[in-house]
Amino acid sequence: RLVAALSATLALTTQVVLSQPPNFLDVNYTTPNQCGQFNISFAGPQTPVFPLSLTVVPFEANPLTLRVPDDSWNPATNSGAIHVTFLPFLEGTEFVASLDDGNGHSAGPVSDVIAVKGSNSTSCILPGGNTNFYNIEGNLTQCSHFNVTFDPENIQNRPTIRAFLPRVVSFPLNATDTPLQNLTIDNGSHSSKAHSDSRDDDSDDSKSSKSSSSSSTSTTSSDTSTTSTSRSSASSKPTANRSDSHAKNITFQEYIMDVIHGFQVVLLLDDGNGHRETSKLFTVAGDASSSHGCFANDFSTPSPFSSNGDDTAPVERISK
Repeated sequence: RLVAALSATLALTTQVVLSQPPNFLDVNYTTPNQCGQFNISFAGPQTPVFPLSLTVVPFEANPLTLRVPDDSWNPATNSGAIHVTFLPFLEGTEFVASLDDGNGHSAGPVSDVIAVKGSNSTSCILPGGNTNFYNIEGNLTQCSHFNVTFDPENIQNRPTIRAFLPRVVSFPLNATDTPLQNLTIDNGSHSSKAHSDSRDDDSDDSKSSKSSSSSSTSTTSSDTSTTSTSRSSASSKPTANRSDSHAKNITFQEYIMDVIHGFQVVLLLDDGNGHRETSKLFTVAGDASSSHGCFANDFSTPSPFSSNGDDTAPVERISK
């Protein structure tokens, strides 16, 4: 449950990050048992844009998006409730959830990290594992650039990335102006050739602000981070699997980590054609000296979400 002390902070955070007030300041998520019911209750102050949807983001897995019936909202009380029969997650699966409005924006705070409890029921568990569509490569540091690589034979569209900050909000990350790049690697000779791809060059995704890229590396909080998903490499240069004897093509796109250092985040990557995947939960690295060129204004206020006061509060992002 999100405590009342965070409500005012959340309202301000949402306004400066998303440039709009949240529909719901009070959102409560229960902790489900394996194959058990998952309940969400939410309350005003504003009537949302319908239809609502619920995005459930397990870490390093494939996310779920569920349409919320319009009658889940009671306009007389400015409140609503959702009852999800089950989530197809095993005991111990960790996830966050987010209520979104009809425009695809956060309608309220993202949940805290929730871990599925155990039960004797396995009826909802689907066979097979998760599919790996994307690799994230580079240092996940405030305002730094990082790459996402994928197989162009399976994925033709530039993926969008949405950042989910537990107990805060969610928002899209910006891509840089750099067009899609194709890399062909001859596994026999270990040679490679890169060239740009004009796909989607005219789309809004390719139009973003310039920001400075951090070059130093460390492991956790102070300078930068080689923190990346387990489906990623610490290298900033895309690589390809050389396990077979044939040339392999990969495509990569550059994005900006426009999240302030010290905040936890999980990323959802989506090409719009069913190839959806999430990262692990990680902490954005950096410190007060890190580049802040991807934000519209400077910042120096200690974050109320930090246990030691070293982090900084969210500020307005430069968006497309």
